[in-house]
Amino acid sequence: MDKRKIALIALLACLFVGLGFAAYRIVSNIIHIEAPVQPAPLAQPILIDVYGFPTSITVNQTYTFQVRTRNIDPNYAIHNLTTVIALRFKNESGSWLTLSPSMFYIHYKDPNWEGDIQNLFEWNGTHLVCTALGGGKWNAPIGYDLTAQITFKILPESNLPKGTLVVDCYVTKET
Repeated sequence: MDKRKIALIALLACLFVGLGFAAYRIVSNIIHIEAPVQPAPLAQPILIDVYGFPTSITVNQTYTFQVRTRNIDPNYAIHNLTTVIALRFKNESGSWLTLSPSMFYIHYKDPNWEGDIQNLFEWNGTHLVCTALGGGKWNAPIGYDLTAQITFKILPESNLPKGTLVVDCYVTKET
């Protein structure tokens, strides 16, 4: 090839490259954003385990069991939590009875606090409920793992008939 043909080919190549860039011209400013991605928080990051709760209860007998509460989410501290303990009693005929704190002795003990808690319970129309543990609101930092010991008895003056004690315990989070 002679010099003219090489120059013509080089000129055409430059023209095609120029046209290609002209078709894709940036007409706005460029925004570059980076954000670290964390795994989603667990739907139920607080795990409660109960050890040693009696399978049968006799009035005026004292029972002791342990409750372990843990933050199982390895990435997030959880704040504004409330522990809910709700008691109900169903007699043999299947009727739910009204309960009062004076029917029970309940003692709570963990590494941070110890005391009788039956007077922290209030009747809400269907359950005898306590939401005052941990001062009513508490936090579970990453790695939170607390075992509490609960000692309780149904007092003889409760006059509860033969039936079933139902205990619900769970943790809620204020949104």
